[in-house]
Amino acid sequence: MKPKAAKAEKPPRPWWQRWLKKHFSLCIDNRQELINELHQAQAKGLLENDSLGMIEGVLRIEQLEARDVMIPRSHIKFLHRGANFQELVSEVMKSRHSRYPVYNEDQDDFDGILLTKDLLNYMGREKEFDIDDILFSANVIPESKHLQSLLTDFRNTRKHMAIVINEYSSVSGIVTIEDVLEQIVGDIDDEHDIVDNKINIKQHSEQHYSLDALTPIREFNQSFNTHISFDKFDTIGGIVMSRLGKIPKQGQELRFGQFLFQITRSDGRRILSMDLFIDHTETQLLQT
Repeated sequence: MKPKAAKAEKPPRPWWQRWLKKHFSLCIDNRQELINELHQAQAKGLLENDSLGMIEGVLRIEQLEARDVMIPRSHIKFLHRGANFQELVSEVMKSRHSRYPVYNEDQDDFDGILLTKDLLNYMGREKEFDIDDILFSANVIPESKHLQSLLTDFRNTRKHMAIVINEYSSVSGIVTIEDVLEQIVGDIDDEHDIVDNKINIKQHSEQHYSLDALTPIREFNQSFNTHISFDKFDTIGGIVMSRLGKIPKQGQELRFGQFLFQITRSDGRRILSMDLFIDHTETQLLQT
């Protein structure tokens, strides 16, 4: 009779499994119960505030789609394929982005993505420039693409920008890897972002403005001669979200007196930015 082989010892559990088993119930049935447990752990000092925020962000991107975080078409800086080298450099110097979608006949006829660093490699040898040599194929995704899946695509393809199209195959926006990561770690400012002197209200015409949702109500009142109370809310985004009764998705609108607010960016927590359209024929002023 052969002796029984010695039973192999199981390797020790990873530290994070031991930590979870020690501090959390294994009978959690749904996402909200898990979030509640995490908040209790944070209250007991087992999790830092930043760590809790990132864990919630990871859970949140499983529910968000490209349409929820994309930069809308109206805010995209496109480059035209037919522009010469100097024209392209001039456009890049004005907007200072690292990547640009390039179109041919119209903005739905996109040819690819241009990286600024590749364009600048031709400085001093402009006669050698051929845009076909530096265009990358675009990663095209539907508005319904889940962010978790999109983040995997970014990692696998090493492309950090995706063109978002609607059901009619028209461009509705773009999403970058930064847009996705910001859902986890919060806003990411680079060296070109002017934090202290941030422009909250940008005018495009007499009827059209872009607003940062964190624009103080006092500043909004001064800019548009309105009389909104800031007893309950400090920002214009807070007022709009209160009126809508929920966190709105991108593209939703609120008409309020002579103003039409259109959400251009939002996430699962708050409004990020809005377009504002003013009807100067409307006599009712925005007041609350």
